[in-house]
Amino acid sequence: MDRDLYRRQFNLNDNEIELISTLRPKQQLLIKTPELAKVANLEVDAKSYWLYTNDTLAKAERALEPRPLRNGDKRETLTQSERDWAYAKRALARGDDPEEIMRRIIQYRAGEKHDPEYYARHTVAKAQAALLRSGIVQSENISPDEPDRT
Repeated sequence: MDRDLYRRQFNLNDNEIELISTLRPKQQLLIKTPELAKVANLEVDAKSYWLYTNDTLAKAERALEPRPLRNGDKRETLTQSERDWAYAKRALARGDDPEEIMRRIIQYRAGEKHDPEYYARHTVAKAQAALLRSGIVQSENISPDEPDRT
């Protein structure tokens, strides 16, 4: 921390500069008026942090939270496809290469799917689209999907 810069730019004295140097990031701030300087503590409950953060990792976690069941939906567990999709979303959100994610899904589902390559590509493309809609990944990270074979 450049103490002289803070002193000049913000008109702080030595005590105020010392207070700033000991603040906990994202938890404390210095409130300064001509008459006083005071440290304020920001205490946010977990739900509020989860809802209002602009932290990218927290956004990724929020996007991966299970959604409530729809009216009349009796199912309480995820399908294997939903688990693969959630896996792809987590891996993409942490920055894993989409091709590597597809390779892992292909390897894991080789004995279960008729066309594991198509399944993996489709799953990763859908996960990328969901993350793009939520703002977690940027469009330049999205690879084109193969056309649907329906």
